[in-house]
Amino acid sequence: IAGKGSSFSTLITAAGGIDAGGAAGIFGYLPLTPEALVKTRPDVLLVFKSGVASVGGLSGVFKLPGVTLTPAGQAKRVLVYEDDFLGNMGPRTGLALEQLVLGLHQELK
Repeated sequence: IAGKGSSFSTLITAAGGIDAGGAAGIFGYLPLTPEALVKTRPDVLLVFKSGVASVGGLSGVFKLPGVTLTPAGQAKRVLVYEDDFLGNMGPRTGLALEQLVLGLHQELK
């Protein structure tokens, strides 16, 4: 789980979102545990394609312990990104930010 001080937090904030990890007091990165996930109460899950593939697809994401106990899990709001797209601050950061804005703010579509 990413929190304050992470590139994810920077992008989420720039996209007009609230970094749930940071809001829950997480700084940097913590291992994903059911307890930590539930504590953050995310409205949207941001996940990597490789992570989704490793659990057998989106249906596997919702089977992970704690996911269905979050607002994101209950609403089935998951945004899936290439592994090196959203987390790396590089030449595609502008495109990543644009896609994150559209993903977080469905009213803009």
